[in-house]
Amino acid sequence: MDDPSVTGKTFLYKALLSAVRSQYATALATASSRVAASLLSGGRTVHSRFKIPLEKVGEISCSVSKQSALGTLLKMYKLIIWDEAPMINQCAVEAVVKMLKDINDCNLHFGGKVIVLEVENMKAKLDPTSSDYLLRIGNGTEQQHSCNCIQLPSNIIVQFENEIKSLKTLVHYVFPNIKAYADNLHTMANRVILTSRNECVDHINKILLEQIPGEIFTYYSFDETINKSEQNFVVVIMLWP
Repeated sequence: MDDPSVTGKTFLYKALLSAVRSQYATALATASSRVAASLLSGGRTVHSRFKIPLEKVGEISCSVSKQSALGTLLKMYKLIIWDEAPMINQCAVEAVVKMLKDINDCNLHFGGKVIVLEVENMKAKLDPTSSDYLLRIGNGTEQQHSCNCIQLPSNIIVQFENEIKSLKTLVHYVFPNIKAYADNLHTMANRVILTSRNECVDHINKILLEQIPGEIFTYYSFDETINKSEQNFVVVIMLWP
């Protein structure tokens, strides 16, 4: 499913999930990014749920076996929703198809599971100008330069001076008054800086945490999994003003 923004796709998927679950069946909500996954009830990233490797070198595969607890769970799902599917590498989608065929012992596409693939631009919901611009790119009607590149509008560009100064400018643009966000968690949760590398995420998080007032406390907790071999630890960081 691929429709312009503000057409009610998220509402539709929530309705589908509720309808399946109300009949005491299982439905899985996944997305290619954590931000999109958080909008769906019980949403998980596809990398987490399907065990897609983060580092792709050559042919990839999902590390899910038939005998594992996750493999048993995936066989139970009656509906799988995959938000922002086109934003992930094609090889990852093919790996999920192969994995579902294997654990379900079914040669049908996606192992015979009912799966809905969807893409949605979150920013375009409140920005019709941006939505029209993206649609022109997608339709191939946006004017291109002789090098087959598209000129980005100046209002969405942070001019690069150097790595340190430009990053601080970006952080200030996205979080203009970060010291006040502790009093308004809704505003904080609706602002995000996306990056493709974990080391960049850690660096940006460090910059943001240093600017938030209050002492940082680190708490460690863990949950026991069904399959002991899949147990891991989760670090929770809490900020107190």
